[in-house]
Amino acid sequence: MKSVLILMILFGYIHIGFAQQESFEKLLKLDAIAKDVIERWEMDSSSISCLSDGLWEHILPKSTQGTNKIILNKNELNYFLELDDIKIQTQTEPFASPEYWENRFGKQIQTIILSKPLTVLAIHDEKLAQFSLDSLVGIKYRTFYPYGELDVPDQSWVPIVYQQKNQFDVNSPLLLVTSGFLERVDLETTKIHKDTVLFGSDGFSGTRHITGIDFNADGQDEIVMLREITQDDWASEGDENESYTRSIIALYFKNKWHRTSYWQEGQDGIEGF
Repeated sequence: MKSVLILMILFGYIHIGFAQQESFEKLLKLDAIAKDVIERWEMDSSSISCLSDGLWEHILPKSTQGTNKIILNKNELNYFLELDDIKIQTQTEPFASPEYWENRFGKQIQTIILSKPLTVLAIHDEKLAQFSLDSLVGIKYRTFYPYGELDVPDQSWVPIVYQQKNQFDVNSPLLLVTSGFLERVDLETTKIHKDTVLFGSDGFSGTRHITGIDFNADGQDEIVMLREITQDDWASEGDENESYTRSIIALYFKNKWHRTSYWQEGQDGIEGF
């Protein structure tokens, strides 16, 4: 009887572990990037990721807007608050902005004050440094078409632009992390590399900013952000030339690249996935 009970308990822990892992990837939409996209963006996957033993569940690279705004959805924010036992101390009445998105996204935008700071990592002076978020000021929604679809099945997936007090590099990702991640990763040994590539020709040219983060300095990046600014002088006849920006952020774990953010910005605003 005792052995049966032990087996039941052990199975319970295993089941909980699988459930948490499945919940993480499903909740945060960390879909594996297709091989052709990896090849097009030249993402290296030749070595084993140092994000092992569930460590990937404690980090999420996301986009910034300008230098003092971050883009998150409610699922992502609540996930990290729960892992570090951070409560929402006060929050304002929710509203929609722009107002015409209320029918599509509801009222979700708020100013939030936290019971204790949420830790984020960002590149500062060519090193990975810690910053604190003790409050987030909700500004507006971002245009959102999940995976190219018009329908929004779950409003908690909708990206919200939040303003905060820190200043970040617009060409680098912002990393949401837990205290558990900081206990297991030595930021002093983390290697940062940046590169800028010019592409195209007259009439259609651009600049690609590449940022890679290698946590154990073994030559294999665990995070890559690519940000392209393209100038299209031939966009359409009779119109002014068009400039647009797109970026992709990817996290490498389980020896696969997973997309955590994708944006394309043009004259019609930002589309996010």
